[in-house]
Amino acid sequence: MQLDHMNISVPAALLDTIRDFYCHILGLTQGPRPEFGIPGYWLYDTNGSRAIVHIIESDNHTPPDMNHLDHVAFQTDDLDAVRAKLEAQAIPYGHLDLPDFNLEQVQFTDPAGIKIEINSYPAE
Repeated sequence: MQLDHMNISVPAALLDTIRDFYCHILGLTQGPRPEFGIPGYWLYDTNGSRAIVHIIESDNHTPPDMNHLDHVAFQTDDLDAVRAKLEAQAIPYGHLDLPDFNLEQVQFTDPAGIKIEINSYPAE
């Protein structure tokens, strides 16, 4: 079993903002999406092989403080580039260095209030 994708449901006014955020900060790319009769986007991983973030228009969503989902995590080989993009956009973030696990993490919040974690496993 593996995670296939995450879906973000936002009001129409946030659709483009969320798309642009994930494309710019995480390097995802907008790609083909089936016609569902609801506006939205599919964002593909950095090699363009899979749509890993789905975004749909919806007025039926709950604020993050009422949600049981704590965060969504992605993996990168270039954590410095992610930090540079966050800093360029003045997006606050936290950083953890966990050398016993060969792991570095950056945590921040997207424009819809979803906590995002970016993991990097530096070469030993």
